[in-house]
Amino acid sequence: MQTRPPKTIDATAARHPSVAPSAIIDLWEHLAADRLRPKMSDVDPVTIAGQWPNSLLLRVTQGGRRPGLEVAHMFAPPAGGPTSAIPIDAMTVDWIVSLGREVVITGGPVHETDAVPTVAGPISCGVIALPFGPEAGVDHVLCHLYRVDDRVVEGEIDVELSMPPRDRTGIKRLFGR
Repeated sequence: MQTRPPKTIDATAARHPSVAPSAIIDLWEHLAADRLRPKMSDVDPVTIAGQWPNSLLLRVTQGGRRPGLEVAHMFAPPAGGPTSAIPIDAMTVDWIVSLGREVVITGGPVHETDAVPTVAGPISCGVIALPFGPEAGVDHVLCHLYRVDDRVVEGEIDVELSMPPRDRTGIKRLFGR
């Protein structure tokens, strides 16, 4: 009997399925229930910090064509925890904030992958950016940064992921938006 690779994109998620990037989408959908998006008051920051470290919570400071965003909270992984830290430099923060801005403008979730520069060389990462706020508009964006298995990115293995597609509009199709 041949075993299939795990339905996650990294070893951490295989050992701890609740920290898989797709699980944050499940939580977001659960919190939203029958609403367009969940409210920020629905979120337990302790759960986010424990399950999805390497995340940023962005607060919308002004609306308009180019919404203003500020980092409201950074969720770092605990030492010795199931997830290792991903180095976040200014370029990575700019990437995450630009995705957050897109979420505020469109009102829907966004997913994107890219190479993140590190001292040891670039690593493949993805960002899942999820909107929070009342029906009237987005007031917060939760952005989860995660490592992508390079074999998946390069197409060496065909893993059935419970993840959103790798294109920017794929996650919007996933949520029917």
